[in-house]
Amino acid sequence: SDIRPPTAALVGHETRRDSSDTDDQIPVNVVITDPHGQTEIKNTNPVIQELKGK
Repeated sequence: SDIRPPTAALVGHETRRDSSDTDDQIPVNVVITDPHGQTEIKNTNPVIQELKGK
C-alpha cells in the first residue's frame, strides 16, 4: 500500500486507497479556520450528511 503523508492541500481529506472505492464511501472532511483562529471540521459528503439528518 502506498501511504503518503498529506500535503497542505489534502489535510483533512481521506486518501483514495483503492480504485474500487466510490465517493459516497469516502468521508470528505474540510477543515475551516475562521479569522479568529477557531477551526471547524465540516463533512462535505452528502451521503454522510443525510445519514446525520443534516
